[in-house]
Amino acid sequence: MTAALTLVASRWPCRICYVGGSRRTKEGKGVVESGSEKIVVVANPWDALGYQAIEEAVSVFNKGGYAAAAALLDGAVKNADEPSLKRELATLKAVMDGYAAWDRFNHKTAKGKFDDALKNQNDLTSIFKHHVEEWICQVKNHRTHVEKLVDQTATRAWVQDLLHNARRRAEEDRYDDACPSISRLRSAGADTT
Repeated sequence: MTAALTLVASRWPCRICYVGGSRRTKEGKGVVESGSEKIVVVANPWDALGYQAIEEAVSVFNKGGYAAAAALLDGAVKNADEPSLKRELATLKAVMDGYAAWDRFNHKTAKGKFDDALKNQNDLTSIFKHHVEEWICQVKNHRTHVEKLVDQTATRAWVQDLLHNARRRAEEDRYDDACPSISRLRSAGADTT
């Protein structure tokens, strides 16, 4: 019952409290004897391990919430105790920051974030055990694509990027946000008819 409660509570910011003691019945294997109670308070282990944040961030990321996913990981980086886990979470956050920057047409920042993440791609392997090679390959391809967009000139790749962004906004029913993409095309001298 305690384990089930702990798993359910893992979704909320909480601390785990346990009543232990220095003396127990049944030769140290029974209940805590009255008067020897000691309360042990620890941080939520899911926060310390980052599992919950990774799960939530990936779910938000997969729905197109790149900046929100990065923000979730930012909190996880701060909560992580172990330096290697902090680095792994920071690497994943860099990937998500890269996509968030790309989504805002900040191609130079996106390229830098992808570069940061790819320098530490072994950290991504530690987080994701399966299909990580395909995912890293996709990040590399996107980094190369973003590099072509850095100069912000009306190239075919840049026009396609604007149209993809407008399509993503429309899929989110954010039509007002999709329209500025078309106006960016016109200001860059592209024919939108």
